[in-house]
Amino acid sequence: MTEGPDTLNRIVSFLETHNGQRIAIALFSVVATLVLVLLPGTAAAYAFGLPYMFFIPGFAVVRLFFWKGTSLEARFVLSLGISILVIIFLGLFLVLTPIGLDSNTTRVSLIVFALAAVAAEMVKNRDAKDEPEQKAPDKHIEPFKFDKVVAAMIGTALVVSGVCLALIITAEYPSRTYFAMTEDGSAKINSTRVLGSNITLTI
Repeated sequence: MTEGPDTLNRIVSFLETHNGQRIAIALFSVVATLVLVLLPGTAAAYAFGLPYMFFIPGFAVVRLFFWKGTSLEARFVLSLGISILVIIFLGLFLVLTPIGLDSNTTRVSLIVFALAAVAAEMVKNRDAKDEPEQKAPDKHIEPFKFDKVVAAMIGTALVVSGVCLALIITAEYPSRTYFAMTEDGSAKINSTRVLGSNITLTI
């Protein structure tokens, strides 16, 4: 009867370690990518796709740059905000390069970014002890508080990022360019002409 809770406790303890979180990020990225490729538009795609887009990239960046000295709440908030920024920059990168922005390149860029961030964090913190974080019982930890100016800047950045993301998603990028040939402003050109007569066409 106690195997279930014990197993759950072991899983939670493992996810509190550096390697546990690295494996979780990499495994979730792979599974989410497979679900998005094999089951597009389904409930499973939304269930995996939303955290894949709006949490995983930012969480990987937080582990890389902002892990020490931040509370659990701060890490969660930063993961959400940074994820949006990462999606925006990846979208702009794809749009402005020959790679192009479509569903396939978006999935590839997400998984490459997540795995690269995990690898970079692993190299950066290779000497860190892989054990769950312990809170000192005799040390008072103050809750994380946002400065009003910083909070306003983050809020503005999130709004701008959301607008940019919406523009990127809804933008249509034509693959063909069409030219219209008209005569006196009309595309209905009379094909019967007197030999040697002149015709003026406008493109």
